Amino acid sequence: MSKNIFYSSKLINDNLKIESTPVIVNISKKQKVDINKLLNRVRVKEKYEKKQKFLFLAVSILSLTSVGIFLKFFN
Repeated sequence: MSKNIFYSSKLINDNLKIESTPVIVNISKKQKVDINKLLNRVRVKEKYEKKQKFLFLAVSILSLTSVGIFLKFFN
């Protein structure tokens, strides 16, 4: 399928052929959802976030104390 396209007073011949057809997926099947799996996933995620916050807090306190000790010895 060749088309003639006019752009800026010029004739451009482009071959605008579709090479593949789109894939149509039938999504009519319903899946069962286990609420316990979802709740467990939320619990695990919350524990992971708490560990990350604790680790960040520990690293920040450790860095502040090490800088304080460093400044105390060299003053």
